[in-house]
Amino acid sequence: MLFLHVQRKKATMKKKILFLLALPLALAMSCQKPAPTPKKTTKPPGGADTLRACFTIDSPSVCPYETVHFKSTCSKLAVSYLWEFNDGTPNSIDSCPSKSFNRVGNFPIKLTVFNADKTKQQSLQSGVFVGTRHIFQINLNLFAPTDASGAPWDADATGPDVYLKIGPKSDSLKYSSSVIKDIAIQDYPKILYFNSATIPITNEDWVISIFDQDASGTDQYMGSVHFTQAQIRRSTDATPATTLSLKWTQMGGLRDIDVKWTMK
Repeated sequence: MLFLHVQRKKATMKKKILFLLALPLALAMSCQKPAPTPKKTTKPPGGADTLRACFTIDSPSVCPYETVHFKSTCSKLAVSYLWEFNDGTPNSIDSCPSKSFNRVGNFPIKLTVFNADKTKQQSLQSGVFVGTRHIFQINLNLFAPTDASGAPWDADATGPDVYLKIGPKSDSLKYSSSVIKDIAIQDYPKILYFNSATIPITNEDWVISIFDQDASGTDQYMGSVHFTQAQIRRSTDATPATTLSLKWTQMGGLRDIDVKWTMK
């Protein structure tokens, strides 16, 4: 029994000694700061090294058979391209294709770009509206109320009773406007509406003629100006209406009108 008691006492002393030896090491480790967690670097989307689809359309609203030009030069890291026009015509793999549409409607245009090994792709969709241009209003901004000799258009000097006629060259007097009575310089600008709510513009030369309505029934011609579909297309692409400005000198005076049109 004495022997067992001595052995237990030795074992207890050994545990105490091991604990005392380990304590300083444990205290030292508990005082150390934890190692910092490494930060995760995330590049923002659309950065310089991100594949991106981008394109522009020179004329988002056109008439049938007018050429539309598409450019994808703003795309990033694109090596190959796929254009879908959704009008029944073949797709294109050109970077900057051109095409026309042979019928009216809204056509979604989709560009898909690919990286060098085609393991990544990005797409972007926009649209082209194909319709007919319609004139709905003409503004008469300035018109000299005298003829080339300086005499007033009306003998009573009250000012001309002005109206417009417009039409394609083959039928230049087809549409007539409202009449502005006894117009004077201080009355400008004036808005003229037509006997048709809107006038569809065909693909040919058009003529706008100015007349003075005479009580005798013989109206006086006061000048005219021509314009083309190409001029209309190059005018400002405003929304919802677009303006074609026409200025010219005829019969001794300046004529200044704005043609207001829209796509339908």
